[in-house]
Amino acid sequence: MEYHNDRFDDFSLIIKSKSKIVGVVPASINQKTQVVSSHAGLTFGGVVIGNKMVSSLFLDCFGAILDFLRDNAVKQFVYKCVPDYYHQFPAASEAYAAFKFNGNLIRRDLGSVLRPSKRSPIQNRRSRMVKKAKSRSIKVAESTKFKEFWGVLCETLKERHDVAPTHTLEEILYLHNLCPDNIRLFMASKNEEYLYGVVIYESKTVAHCQYIASSPAGRDIGALDLLIEHLISDTFINKEYFSFGVSTENGGQYLNRGLISQKEGFGARACVSDTYQFTL
Repeated sequence: MEYHNDRFDDFSLIIKSKSKIVGVVPASINQKTQVVSSHAGLTFGGVVIGNKMVSSLFLDCFGAILDFLRDNAVKQFVYKCVPDYYHQFPAASEAYAAFKFNGNLIRRDLGSVLRPSKRSPIQNRRSRMVKKAKSRSIKVAESTKFKEFWGVLCETLKERHDVAPTHTLEEILYLHNLCPDNIRLFMASKNEEYLYGVVIYESKTVAHCQYIASSPAGRDIGALDLLIEHLISDTFINKEYFSFGVSTENGGQYLNRGLISQKEGFGARACVSDTYQFTL
C-alpha cells in the first residue's frame, strides 16, 4: 500500500493472542472525523487471517479491535468485508461478527464472478463475437506494454465516464514490477495493432479484471470477447474464480444493467461486496 501512503494516514493493526500474531488489519484514519476505515485506499480490507483461525477466537479479535478503537477516541469504524470468493477457506465468521457487534450495512456492491472450469453457458451473442474475432485473425497474448495500454485506457475512461484510472501509469508500473506474477496485462491485436487490453490482478483463488480498454478499431469486431474468453477458458482455466468486478454505482444503489449483462453473457453470476459501519 505504500505507493499511495501520501493520500492516507495509516492506522493498520496487528492482532496477537498469547504473543502470537493471529491477524492483521489494513486500515487508515481520517484525522478530521476520527473515522477509521479498513482500508480507505483499498477495494476491500477486513481482518487478514490464516487457516488456523476459529470462530470464537475471531469474535474475540473483532471485539478487541473495537475496544482498541474506542480507547483511541475513534468515533466510527468502516469495515469493507473480503468478498467470499477471495477466501481460501470458509470465513463466514466475518459476517457473523458484523451482526454480533451491531454493524450497520451501509453499502452493498453487486459484482460478477464465474468458475472457469464450471460456469453457466456463454450467451449466443458472445459466442458469435468470439467467432467473428477469430475469423479476423485477432491474436491474444500477454504483454508488458503498459505505457501504450495506459494511453488507450485514459482516453476510454475520459470519453465514456469523464474520469481517470485509479492508478497512474507510474503507480501501475511500480506495482507490476513489485508483483509481476500478480499484476498482468493481456492484449488482443491484429497485424501488430493493439485492439483491446485487460489488466488482471491475480491471487491464489481469483483472476480479477481490474482495467479494460479498447482502441477505436477494436470495438464491434469481437476483440474483447475473444480476449475475455481466452483468459477464462485457457489462461485461467485452473483458477477457482474469474472476477469481472462490480457493476454498481452511487454507493451500490444503482445497477448498470448494460454492464452486468455483458459480464453475465460470459457465464458470470452475482456476488456481493459489503461495507459495514460501527459507531463506537
